[in-house]
Amino acid sequence: LILLSDKFGNTALHIAAREGNKTIFQNLFKKLEVKKEAAAALLMTNESGRTPLHEAAFFGSKDIVELIVNSLIGRTGID
Repeated sequence: LILLSDKFGNTALHIAAREGNKTIFQNLFKKLEVKKEAAAALLMTNESGRTPLHEAAFFGSKDIVELIVNSLIGRTGID
C-alpha cells in the first residue's frame, strides 16, 4: 500500500516528504526497507517528474532531505 499513488502519481513518501513529516516518512521508509523496496521507492516519480527527494527539497524539509541522501549514499557506495 505504501507504493500506491494518488491521481497525481504521489506515493505516501512523496506526501510525507512534501509535508515535512519526518516521523511518518521514517516509519514508511522502515517498512519499505524490510521489504527491500526502499531504494525503488525513493526513485519513484510523480506526474511532475519529482521524487520524494525533490518534494522534500522544494518544500524545505531539510531533515527528510538528509534522511534520503544518507540512505542513497549507503545504497550506492557513494562517499
